[in-house]
Amino acid sequence: MFNNATAKRIPNKPFLHNARVDQRDNGVGGNLRRVVRLLKSLRYDANLRAGSEKVEISSYDITGIAFNMADGLLTAPRDQAVRLAVHTLGFLHELEVDPVLRAAIEVPNGMRKVFCAEGATLDGLKQLKGELVGLLSDVANNVNRSFEKLAEARVVY
Repeated sequence: MFNNATAKRIPNKPFLHNARVDQRDNGVGGNLRRVVRLLKSLRYDANLRAGSEKVEISSYDITGIAFNMADGLLTAPRDQAVRLAVHTLGFLHELEVDPVLRAAIEVPNGMRKVFCAEGATLDGLKQLKGELVGLLSDVANNVNRSFEKLAEARVVY
């Protein structure tokens, strides 16, 4: 791949990247791609919202972050998407507070670290995590409202 801004060739192995993502995704029942889509959607929506701060993290780095989640965090039944989101939030928090873990993770093709000069930043991670916190908060509030309405409902026999 060629970087026009620096006029330098960047080593890249897109087929290896895709093969490793496919292999990992198949091993966790399709949940790797679900997490990647969730995080990319959160970034996209935040970047479209008027007055919202732009989430500065690339799709490539989002995939790298999700790729490095433990199998146990990526294991959830299809009907438990909220559990998967909560596990993802936990991993994002671990990355935020643990600089050793953050410095160790690599993109799927192993060409570079996820968090490096040309990769993701701690600020971008915090922004992405904030978007996920907001989503989970909205989900929790809607669930609470549903339970309140259910408690108020009367069953007539």
